[in-house]
Amino acid sequence: MINIKKHISQIRQKYRQRAAKLEKHGLFGSKKENSGFVLIIVLIVSTLLISVSTDFLVSAQNNINYMIKFKNEAQAEAAAQAALNIAHIILDIDQKGVIPPMIPVKNKDKNIDTFGDIWAFDFPEFELANATVKIIIEDEQSKINLSAIATEYVPQTTFFNIINRFFMNMGFPMDYADAVADWVDRDNSRTGNGAETYDHYSTLQTPYSAANAPLESIDRLLLVRYFSPAIYYGFSGGNMAQEKEEGMLVESNDEIMSLDVLSIMESVSDDAEETAEEEESGESEEEDIPIGPESSRRLDKYLRVNGDPKLFNSQVNKININTAPYRVLRSIAPDMTDNDAKQIILRRRINPFKKVDDVKEFIRDDLIRRNCLTVNSNLFRITVHAYVNRHKVTITAIYDRSLKYYSYYALH
Repeated sequence: MINIKKHISQIRQKYRQRAAKLEKHGLFGSKKENSGFVLIIVLIVSTLLISVSTDFLVSAQNNINYMIKFKNEAQAEAAAQAALNIAHIILDIDQKGVIPPMIPVKNKDKNIDTFGDIWAFDFPEFELANATVKIIIEDEQSKINLSAIATEYVPQTTFFNIINRFFMNMGFPMDYADAVADWVDRDNSRTGNGAETYDHYSTLQTPYSAANAPLESIDRLLLVRYFSPAIYYGFSGGNMAQEKEEGMLVESNDEIMSLDVLSIMESVSDDAEETAEEEESGESEEEDIPIGPESSRRLDKYLRVNGDPKLFNSQVNKININTAPYRVLRSIAPDMTDNDAKQIILRRRINPFKKVDDVKEFIRDDLIRRNCLTVNSNLFRITVHAYVNRHKVTITAIYDRSLKYYSYYALH
């Protein structure tokens, strides 16, 4: 039999030995005979500390980067807003005809708008509020207003025929004009080979409804039947291959002047007065710039959606013949020829048109001239880019300078 008292005595003796050893050598000292034990504990603790500190440093760096990005974008946005106000001032002084004498504008007539106006300059980048900004001002009234092709009173206006000719000149069938008309008109009746909710949009894999209202922005055209991204951005479709083969395309039909220090210095030089007299008399030599269809087939270069959707012949819907691209001019009248469009561009380079009847030789329909054309503009697209330490902010706005009103504004 087991001697219980002796066994208990042995347990107590071992306990006292272990307690004495622990008191003398400490927790880890009692394990000296276990090789590498202390080193393993140190490595575990070190790894834990490194892991925790690394997470902390990464999190701190991300927060710092976010704060820097937020600060840069906030500065860029403030600079872009300030540059947008500068663009307003440029348009206002152009409208009032109070152009500073040192600015070498070609057109000094405040009653017309041309590519010789101050708003049309290719403005260089400049520093503003710790940012680098770029201002671009474009004439929206050089384009065809899709929202004016139908009104609540008239199912098809004169602009419907203009847009139909535009698409046909681009090599597309008249179905394209029908589809746009169905999108912007107020009813649910299909026009020709157009599209309404019940017969097309509701049958799509992701169905939606036709707006039956003016387009909110030009890129909304991508929702309309037939207008794929390739068509909208001008990558393919229509008579694109034929145009390239004919080789008659040009980058631009109008010279955009650059505003730089050198041109300003030249404008106040000794012969500035003589140069101004030549420009006013139309005797200055014009650069022989080729004239023809523009190489870009992007639809937003020729079409717009902002204006007056109720009264189709409102001034803001009209096309400025002093700035209209070749592709737009070619579409204005049914009897407009390639030579007519070329002659309009050639003549306006030398002497911009003062009134719409100045083009009656080429656009013979009096109703088209009176209802669809103008020689000045009030609707402009303003694009402002602002950069701060590689962080970019862009403002795109459609601005009516007569009403001091934005019909479109986007910050991105």
